[in-house]
Amino acid sequence: MNLVRFYILHPSIITMVAWMNLLFLAGCVEVQSQSKGNMKQQAEKAIKDVGGPVALENEAKVIMNNFQVGLDWKTISNNGTNCPAITKMHALLSPYGHVPWVVQDKNELPAHIVIRFGSHRHYEYVWIFDPAHMPLGKIAGVEHLSGSVYLSKKNE
Repeated sequence: MNLVRFYILHPSIITMVAWMNLLFLAGCVEVQSQSKGNMKQQAEKAIKDVGGPVALENEAKVIMNNFQVGLDWKTISNNGTNCPAITKMHALLSPYGHVPWVVQDKNELPAHIVIRFGSHRHYEYVWIFDPAHMPLGKIAGVEHLSGSVYLSKKNE
């Protein structure tokens, strides 16, 4: 009798563990990969939906003026009240993803706000600069969308 239970119980446990691993892997796999063009269109549509690049630029100016090293996004943005357009853009592009954040000046790149969007496997970043401190010239791997808003595959 004990031997029969072992022969039934053992394969059942192995099957359940294999099924859970399969479900986990299926959740990590993206059903449909977004192309670069689709992500650019999604970002451009979000810019229009939030009031255009001027609204984003004005809010970026406020955020950059309040930025201090060590402060989190909630504090810098005053829980989003200082930047309703940026908050809305984040909600449109990445409703369940990372919160926006500020990247300090480095490598001749001015400080800017970053919004990550896309899937777990394929994502890009929207960079929003203060219009008074936009990058000079072209940046490798970064595409200018509108005003002081850029699309990048890298997080710098």
